[in-house]
Amino acid sequence: MDLEFAEYYIDFNGSEYVLIKDEKNMLTPAGNLIKHHNRRLIEHIMFELECEIELDITQLSTYTLYSAMVDLLQGNCHQGNLFTIENFRTGILNDPVLKACAGPEKIQQFKKWADLFSDLELLGLDYPDIVQIPDIDTIEDWIKGNGKEYEDSIDKIVNHYYAEFNLLSDCQKTVVLHSANLHASLVYGILLASKKCTEINYVAAILAGQCLLPNIFGDINTEDYKEAFEEIKSDAHIFSNFIDCCLTPDEGLNEFIKAKIPAWAFLPDGSKTSLIEGLSKIHEASSSDYSSYVMLMGKAIEIALKKNVFDEFQIRSKYNFKEQKDVKLFIESNEVIKNLARYLVKEPHFIELGSMLFILEKNGGKTASRNEVLIKFFEFVKEELNKVKILDKEWIKLANHLKDHRNRASHSERYSQEQAQEVKEIALQLLEAF
Repeated sequence: MDLEFAEYYIDFNGSEYVLIKDEKNMLTPAGNLIKHHNRRLIEHIMFELECEIELDITQLSTYTLYSAMVDLLQGNCHQGNLFTIENFRTGILNDPVLKACAGPEKIQQFKKWADLFSDLELLGLDYPDIVQIPDIDTIEDWIKGNGKEYEDSIDKIVNHYYAEFNLLSDCQKTVVLHSANLHASLVYGILLASKKCTEINYVAAILAGQCLLPNIFGDINTEDYKEAFEEIKSDAHIFSNFIDCCLTPDEGLNEFIKAKIPAWAFLPDGSKTSLIEGLSKIHEASSSDYSSYVMLMGKAIEIALKKNVFDEFQIRSKYNFKEQKDVKLFIESNEVIKNLARYLVKEPHFIELGSMLFILEKNGGKTASRNEVLIKFFEFVKEELNKVKILDKEWIKLANHLKDHRNRASHSERYSQEQAQEVKEIALQLLEAF
């Protein structure tokens, strides 16, 4: 398509902004309108197109990401084979970030994959160190040859990232698929799309997976590395910007959020992302099963509680031990709250919703009055954070109710829209505490 001398403007059809080119609707390659509730997304597409003489759909841009989302994902063209666990498994087993070099270079690669190692530690898994062979059948034979325990760990990794992928919004899935296509990494596509890693960390991880590290791999100099770094950094920025624009709530949802979640501005990004996707989908009568959006409501509360309360305490309490024996002693001496103790002193400082609620339930009890860590924690919540509402027994009971819903939804229990609406109301009540 010739774009030279083209004139663009943005129209509003009453609910969405539409891109117009030369007095006609601008379309995707499959003939879908370029339209969205967020004007900024349409502006970004327009501004990029104004720089082009010819439309090149092979070039990464906001236009190509948008087109892939509406033509392929929302158009269901490839639903039959794109999202099978078998195809996904092939992508995971061939992901370069899971196939480190055999030599000493892997030490430097590992340093670039800190976000991946944190994610694996949350699963209680070691780095898989998959053999560097491209043929999937040979890889599968090699995995089986490593024994049942290793085979089970690979299954757990694949199933984890497959579940994470299916929880993502369409725009996030689009980014993951482009990450896999352009940079060969499903894993880091998911980490970036779900905001578990930064753009720069994504770039460094991808380059390490491609064995592009200056002074580590002999044939790579700093100039080559810099050029590759800047190129992938541009891609990562386009990815993140696309997700941010797509997930910005529309005017109606924005007004709903302002009315129902006064503390919206203070919620962590991950919590906001889960809420926007969950709330928008629960409001739509377009699904036979809303269980994945029920899970997002639980995820939003978990992230908010962890980031705004427990992480704040972990950072400020300064339970730091240089010797491993001291770490072990601290955990053993706090056996009754071992999950909290382990979270405080062991990276990546992970604690899940159930364990956090277990700790909150201790408030006012005998254990809380005797245990030094709990005394400090509850004083911190009350006096430093002034979040006494999360210590209320009714709030904790409601949070446990939400946790139970999330667990049932994650174990294949189906939820109707009406049931999802009830869970949404629970989540909104809980968010008043933040």
